[in-house]
Amino acid sequence: MKNLIIIILNLSSISHLQSQTLNGNKEDIQTILKNTEDFSKYVMASDYTNIAKCYTIDAKIFPNNTNI
Repeated sequence: MKNLIIIILNLSSISHLQSQTLNGNKEDIQTILKNTEDFSKYVMASDYTNIAKCYTIDAKIFPNNTNI
């Protein structure tokens, strides 16, 4: 009985697993993913110069109404 409960709990938790679906212009999505990957590399390498270049002059990483 204990094993049955464990199996049921495991199966119910699997149904909640989802992958992220990205919608939109494929070129924009690729640019965003590349920028995210680059930013992570800069942080891991403590490359403060390139980290700073990811931000706008007013310190926004995701400025509104601008090109990607």
